[in-house]
Amino acid sequence: MSEAQVRSLIAHAQSSLKRHTCYDLLPVSYKLVVLDTTLGVRKGAAALIQHGVQYAPLWDSATQRYEGMLTVTDIIHLVLHYNSTNTPFTSALEDLDALSIGGLKDIEKTLGVWRERVYAQPSESLWNASRILTQHRLHRLPLLDFTPASPTSAYQETLLSTLTQYKILKYLAANEPSLTSSTIPLSSLIPNAQSSESTSASPKKAPLGRRFGDKLKKATPDMPLLEVLEILVKEGVSSVPVVQRRVSSTSGADDEQWEVIDVFEKYDVLMLAKDPTPQLHNLRMPVSEALAMRSPDHPGIHTCTPSTTLGMIMETIRKGLVRRFVVLDDERGPTGASSQLLGVIGLSDLMRFFVDQEVLDESQ
Repeated sequence: MSEAQVRSLIAHAQSSLKRHTCYDLLPVSYKLVVLDTTLGVRKGAAALIQHGVQYAPLWDSATQRYEGMLTVTDIIHLVLHYNSTNTPFTSALEDLDALSIGGLKDIEKTLGVWRERVYAQPSESLWNASRILTQHRLHRLPLLDFTPASPTSAYQETLLSTLTQYKILKYLAANEPSLTSSTIPLSSLIPNAQSSESTSASPKKAPLGRRFGDKLKKATPDMPLLEVLEILVKEGVSSVPVVQRRVSSTSGADDEQWEVIDVFEKYDVLMLAKDPTPQLHNLRMPVSEALAMRSPDHPGIHTCTPSTTLGMIMETIRKGLVRRFVVLDDERGPTGASSQLLGVIGLSDLMRFFVDQEVLDESQ
């Protein structure tokens, strides 16, 4: 794999994004869940669960303006806020019954975690929208249209849809054949995996290496849920791999490795908050216990190895919803399956790889 091949692949992706607008990703028919800022937080969280989504745009009916997103991260911020103030669970529930989504945003402003509204217009190119996503480290972006309310008045906002990292990557996979046919192995794009068959890049030449090695935060099955939530917020990630130690003998020396047994995701927090038996009051419970409460229809996790090609990754995205890939060692374990954790490649990593022109410059 040469740098010229990588640059050529990125050029094809960027060219495709520049040729099309956000309108091109709008389906003929779709559902958009929008919440009013006067709605209670508990009802808002229940709406996310009911519709099976991790976010919902917020609308201020008084000003007729888009006012941000309600996401799982907001729920985590609130949970950590009540924990830091030692608020009893019963009191917290009473507060939640009275707290509106608008009030939650005021709390987040006080905590310094509130994000000012960021958006794109449907006539903008997918390239511009993608750059906004990567520059602001966002997973999703609302599409707002502006029309004059009258010849003498200000513009009126219309919320059309939301654009996500997954939708853009799926579009690229479906419309740019060079991506799904790419034979570039991940080993060329991630830090040295120290696998017997790997020719991995060094940490300084790893465009997809943001969450590998010491940069990857992990949880053990007995780690308290509180600590896992703090990792999600502090690291700005959407998942934390749950691992257990596995000691193997290599060349006569004991080599400590991390074996993946599960992944705790932000969406799991919503399931814990689900009525009628919310479990988020017990932040000391082991994360393994929290995962046991997960819905039985959970889709599982997607895995890959350093020998997996970038084309295989993009083809998986083209076929169905994917949020991240857990990278495991090529070397097989006693059961014939690979389970040693190397790192995690998220959709944001792939977006930066294709969109951020500085990726290769940073890695030189």
